[in-house]
Amino acid sequence: MKETRRLWLVRHAIAADRADPAEDDAQRALTPGGRKRFARAARGLRIAGLAPDLLVSSPLVRAVQTAKILASAYPDLPPVLLCDALAPGGSTEGVLDFLKKAARWSEAVLVGHMPDLGRLLADLAGSPGGLQVDFRKGGAALVELPASARKGTLRLLLSPRILRRLRPPKAR
Repeated sequence: MKETRRLWLVRHAIAADRADPAEDDAQRALTPGGRKRFARAARGLRIAGLAPDLLVSSPLVRAVQTAKILASAYPDLPPVLLCDALAPGGSTEGVLDFLKKAARWSEAVLVGHMPDLGRLLADLAGSPGGLQVDFRKGGAALVELPASARKGTLRLLLSPRILRRLRPPKAR
């Protein structure tokens, strides 16, 4: 295992609006446009250096669908794991406990929701309650963590637009 772990936080892609307040929010799916845009963003994540050996998602449908789109870009990746602590209202401690119990990993992706991902990022970057990052739908952040630590360094914060525009370097 590497001395430093890379942890990517990804907000789910664009989902259908909640038409009826009585509707089960957990069942909202991605829109066709959200799927298409995130497929391009997933290619951008790969170009940005994402090489995960663990993919974890909130159990809500829109997050699982986002994780599966991302997984399709990595055929050797193990199946997506579901983590209740990534659902709305989850906790940083719950996410970190889940990761601690997960198989050995050096680079993981967590797919979740706002505002919880913003709080998770603040906690991981050592600014609990002080920093609030607003992820756009389909956006991502990279935090590097020392292997035994629960605090790390924010290395990248990428909007979905930037991810969709990334292109592989041209051969010389």
